[in-house]
Order: sequence, then structure tokens, then C-alpha cells
Amino acid sequence: MSNVGKHSMGRYRKAVFTHWLNWAFLAVGGIAGLVIDPSIWLAMVPIELGALWVLPDLPMVQLRLDKTLDGETLMREREYYMEQIWGLRKRKRPGSLGARIKALFAEVDDEPLESRVMERHAESFRTYLELRQIVAKLHELHDVRGLSISERDFDRFEQVINAFLRYKLAGKTLAGALSNMDASQLALQIESIDQRLTDAAPQLRSVLSEQRRLCQARLDRLPKLEATLELFRTRADAIVDQLRHVHSQALTDPGMNVNAFLNDLVERQEILNDPMGMLQSDGDELLRDLVSPAADARTVVMAQGRAQDQAKVRSQGQGR
Repeated sequence: MSNVGKHSMGRYRKAVFTHWLNWAFLAVGGIAGLVIDPSIWLAMVPIELGALWVLPDLPMVQLRLDKTLDGETLMREREYYMEQIWGLRKRKRPGSLGARIKALFAEVDDEPLESRVMERHAESFRTYLELRQIVAKLHELHDVRGLSISERDFDRFEQVINAFLRYKLAGKTLAGALSNMDASQLALQIESIDQRLTDAAPQLRSVLSEQRRLCQARLDRLPKLEATLELFRTRADAIVDQLRHVHSQALTDPGMNVNAFLNDLVERQEILNDPMGMLQSDGDELLRDLVSPAADARTVVMAQGRAQDQAKVRSQGQGR
């Protein structure tokens, strides 16, 4: 089995183990063994192992788990973007004993992400809330007026919202980098270095020449960076406009082809791309240095997920 296949099966088995039905089985069996006969615990072992061995291989189980796991990854990614853009206060600790026990096995977060945002008055956050409201209204139109939209389409709308956040984060990161780059100041630095080069000692000329090269590279790349920042902002605004458009269209025409609209939006606005990753792969060393702290957010998100999983395993070990 390939590494990818092993990883997928590991995800499936973990999801089966942490499912509430499995918890219920273990809880009932544990109580029965304590109250009736401890031999029940021995009988539970092959049943539990059999379930963990067989269920993850069933196609129907995998389809259901894929949907759950994909949703968890999407929300984890969204949390990362929101933390970077507006800041999030820490989750409240589970209050009840049952919630704490459940948190050892799976992420428990009954508190909406939006309620944890710190910069609540930011215009971009209000726009994000508008996008969430549009999707909620589309759900209502689907339930009340029979809007032709599938569950997969609703999942893709959530991906579109993540794309909006992705472009907002890319814009914020690049704007921060550009705040330290001023064309007039760079030109003055180059002029100053040129003056120093005239009378510089031989051992300093190589250092000054390298400084001049870097300043000139920044000055030359500045227009491209500014254009890229404008592209990020334009694509974020376009996503908002398109979702407003589909909502207004759905109000007047419940039979509209939402799937075709989403296909066009995903292709035109490059929804599935990571803009910071695109900059890193540009081949320009300066761009990679500027954007590396926030690039490849999905890698960061997955690393955070693995760290959380490892923490839960350690907590379970300490509990035993």
C-alpha cells in the first residue's frame, strides 16, 4: 500500500474510533463489565478491533467519513486564515466532565469562530459575515422555494468563502511587505551607495555592490509587487460581487444553474489556488523572501492538525 493509501486508512480508522457510536459502545461495555461481569471487557476487544479493521474499508463508510474529514479540514483552514487576518481569542475550555473527556478524542468547539474574532469592526470581517449570510439565505431558498442546488454545491460555496479569506490574507501579508518598500527611499539608498562606492576601500566594494544590487532588485520588482497586491484585492472583491449576484439571481429565478455558476467562478477567480504559494513559485527570490512567513497556508494547517492529534495522544497516555 502506498504512503498516501496508508495515510487515508489511518484517517478513516481514527474517524471510526472517535465516532460517537463507538464511544457509546465503549461506555456501555465498560459500565456493563464493571456492574455485571468483567469478562464482557474481553468480549469487547475482538468486536472493537474487528470494527476498526472492517468499517474503514467499506465504500459507503469512506464516503461519509470523507465528507466529515473534508469539512473539518476546511474549517481548520478557515480558522487559520481568520486568526492571521483578524485575530482570534482562545477557545473556552469545555465545562462539563463529558465535554472534557470528548475533547481528548476529537476537537470540540461549540463556540462559533465568528464570536472569537478580535477585530470585529474591520471592514473585511463585515464582508466575510455578509458572505456567510448569503450562503445561509441560499440554504433557506433551497428549503422553502426549492432552489436547485446540491449539497456538493453548498460545500463549494464554503470553499469560495475560504478563497476570499485566502486572498485577504495574501493581500495583508503583501501589503505589510510593501509598507517597508518606498521607491523614493530605495532610489536615495542607491544614490548613497553609489557615492560611497566612489571612494570605498577595495575590501568594502564587494559589500557595497551587493547592497546596491539588492536595493536595485527591490526597486525593479516594486511595480510587480504592487500589481500583484491589486490583483489579490480585485479577486477578493470579485468573489463578493459574484456571490451577491448569485443571491439576487436566485431570488428571481429559483431554477438557475448554480453548478454552472460555481464552475465559472472557480475557474475565473482561481478559487483552488494558494496566492501566496503562487508567489513563492514565481521563481523570484525576492518575492519568496517577502511572502514566506504566510505562504502555503494549507501546509501550516495540516501541520497544526497533526500537532493537535499528537497532543491528544499524549493526553490519552497521561490519562491512563
